[in-house]
Amino acid sequence: MKKLLTSILLFLCIILSACISKTIYMVSFLLEKDTYLEVKVEAGDYVSRPKDPVKVNAIFDNWYADDKFQEKFDFDTVVEKNMVIYGNFLYDHYLISFDTNGGSEIDSQIISQRGFIEEPVEPTKEGYVFSGWFKDESLTIEWDFDNNYVVNTLTLYAKWENDPAMYVNIVYDLGEGLWINKDALFVDFYSYFYNFLVYNTNCNMKDIDNVNDFLLLAKTWDVNGRSNMYHFGDRFANYFITVEENGVIENQPTDTFVGYCYQNNRFVNVLKHIIVFFAYWRTDEGYSQSDIHGNDFFYSPWASLVDTAKFFYFTSDTLNDKYAWFNSARVKDALDNIPGVGIGEVNFQTFKKENFTLPINIPISGYSFEGWYFDANFKTKVSVLTSVFLDCDECSSITVYGKYVSNE
Repeated sequence: MKKLLTSILLFLCIILSACISKTIYMVSFLLEKDTYLEVKVEAGDYVSRPKDPVKVNAIFDNWYADDKFQEKFDFDTVVEKNMVIYGNFLYDHYLISFDTNGGSEIDSQIISQRGFIEEPVEPTKEGYVFSGWFKDESLTIEWDFDNNYVVNTLTLYAKWENDPAMYVNIVYDLGEGLWINKDALFVDFYSYFYNFLVYNTNCNMKDIDNVNDFLLLAKTWDVNGRSNMYHFGDRFANYFITVEENGVIENQPTDTFVGYCYQNNRFVNVLKHIIVFFAYWRTDEGYSQSDIHGNDFFYSPWASLVDTAKFFYFTSDTLNDKYAWFNSARVKDALDNIPGVGIGEVNFQTFKKENFTLPINIPISGYSFEGWYFDANFKTKVSVLTSVFLDCDECSSITVYGKYVSNE
């Protein structure tokens, strides 16, 4: 009997609870007095934020608790009655987004036409220093928050520079007469030229008081803006070579850079290669048709110096970009295949907190590669620079020595 009463009471409780339903409220989302969305929500629950509506020539601002758009609606509010939530569009306003290029996120802004963007807090990125906001993905046009105003939807892009404290420079020492790539040869060649001008000539170098400025000037040859390099030729050509019709490097006096290099056995094979390049370029481009001396390296100091800069400026790939009509196979070969110069891409800087694998081999014509070493005597071989080794306060630069053996 007791069990029967218990069963009846349990059955009645189930029936009673089924009869008692939860209260349902209606939450309406209005946009400009029209219903955008209606949602049924049980009492005590929360309404989810709907996807932002889209309208041509307008920016969606936010959802508000009042039709004057004074108080933004809090979607953590418990629903305890029928509710109306009001959406607001902004006209003549534009969405400003911030692409941090891998840095910490920055909230977008909505700015009125011809209004000014509020400069955000600088983003952060491990291993880098923030270097400004730019209007273009190529990071060439910097945004001026004080003077640039908004006229359309815009994305600003963050620029980063390596944090010197977090990076280590890698120096590849291949020994006398060998270079890891053409860029390394460029630095060595023009640094030697700079020191020659400073210590062995009466050339006025007061406005170029360091080698880095000289290197920068030597890089300025460009098919679309050659005036700087023409000036470079005007200023330093007479220190580069002495005029000798159909001359040879061995006859150049030591008060010229080419003669000085020959006397000290520096860059001799590279200079001989540049002389051949000069003849190829000027013959294949047609200089020698109008001037019998057009392809003679030693006939014009100015032309020889300017075209040496051209040799360092171009590769076969960049020649195709800027001189698409100039299709000389031998010129392209001379630009890329240089005696004693490696072929391939290498990193000259690495992040301290990551292992760095040295290149397996940088091919150099006429040589065999036998590995990287920590010492110039080739005693301690290395293939990977570990983060434990790199991550130290004193580690700003590390030299590794490449062992190359002549095939001759």
